[in-house]
Amino acid sequence: MGSAIKLGVSEMHSILHIIGTLVVLPYLLLAVAFLLIGDVARTRGLFEILNVVANHANWILRWGIYGLPVVMLALLVAGLIPSWQRSSAAVLFLIALGSLGVIGLLHSGRLELGHYVFLLPCATVVAVSAWLFFRSGTPAITPSTPATIQQESGTNP
Repeated sequence: MGSAIKLGVSEMHSILHIIGTLVVLPYLLLAVAFLLIGDVARTRGLFEILNVVANHANWILRWGIYGLPVVMLALLVAGLIPSWQRSSAAVLFLIALGSLGVIGLLHSGRLELGHYVFLLPCATVVAVSAWLFFRSGTPAITPSTPATIQQESGTNP
């Protein structure tokens, strides 16, 4: 009928890492926006607001507009390299958890069901990246055939 695609552990890890990185990016941007709004809200007076906005705009235009895509691309590529998958899963976990924390804590009101539904994909990335981190540290389990079991035990048929 149909052909099944067989993926190994490393390929599945890479696919989950790519999806997680793409899912967490809007949450990261929203968390950064909440932090910027929080800085503006703490100021007193019009000139301080303009100063804070100008300082943040200066930093974003100098570094952030180039740095964020480079960092996210590096994180994405690191998830594709088997020797870097464990550390990239840890970084993705920290980014997702930090974004989730900032959005949840800096929200002005009580969180309702709609907010939880909105935050569910980011929370899923936290859980999946933690699972990928711990899964990367364990060796892959390969099924043993009777021939390999006999060779390991030293007996011949």
